[in-house]
Amino acid sequence: MQKHLVKGVKVSIFFAVGMIILYLVYQRQNVAFQADCSVKGIPAENCSLLQKVAGDIGNANYFWVIITMVLFMMTNILRALRWKMMFIAIGYKPKFINLFVRS
Repeated sequence: MQKHLVKGVKVSIFFAVGMIILYLVYQRQNVAFQADCSVKGIPAENCSLLQKVAGDIGNANYFWVIITMVLFMMTNILRALRWKMMFIAIGYKPKFINLFVRS
């Protein structure tokens, strides 16, 4: 029980620190974005960083996103195969899925 509590506290602290960092980064970026909008003459009501990010994601070229994801998966598969060859060389025969998930 105590191990689970300690692990939960560690995860909560890590999550909280991450959220604080994201909040601070957002605040600084929002100030810069607001300044850019004022230079361009855009009213503050029409200048939202979150709307801009959502619009950018919506307008993304998903062809390149998919290509990137496929290449990322290929690198993970090749890394798992390399680990498998190294383990076989020393006499172990691990399953591919164990190497793929943990690599």
